Amino acid sequence: MSKSKNHYRNETELVGGFVSIFLMVSLVVAYVLWQVSFFIVITFCKYYMKPVLWIVLAVAVLASAAGVVLFKTLAIGAFLLLIPAGITGLLITCLAVQLNCSESLMRESPNLLSDALHTSWWSSDSAPRNGVEHEPVAA
Repeated sequence: MSKSKNHYRNETELVGGFVSIFLMVSLVVAYVLWQVSFFIVITFCKYYMKPVLWIVLAVAVLASAAGVVLFKTLAIGAFLLLIPAGITGLLITCLAVQLNCSESLMRESPNLLSDALHTSWWSSDSAPRNGVEHEPVAA
């Protein structure tokens, strides 16, 4: 029995579809890995004095090395999950350090409330505040 041309064409299109999906997923994974590594490097460049970053980096490297060694000795693929676990811990720590050290989460100044309460809200900026008048300007 011979195959029809239509059958081969459908298989070719199916394989082409799988290849294009594989390439798109590979590009997305490569982009995410690039962004994660860039984020980690930028965090270490900005906050290299934070000891928690270096501790978590050492833990991530040791967990990755232990996962590879255990996988090679025991041939159990589950030990390779230590690698993404260490990288995820490093990424979470970098995010926490950046959020902790950024100025967007700083507490408000206690003088902010008193400054808002003791300013004149209904007059222009040139008007006197708190009963103090401007001295006359000599012409």
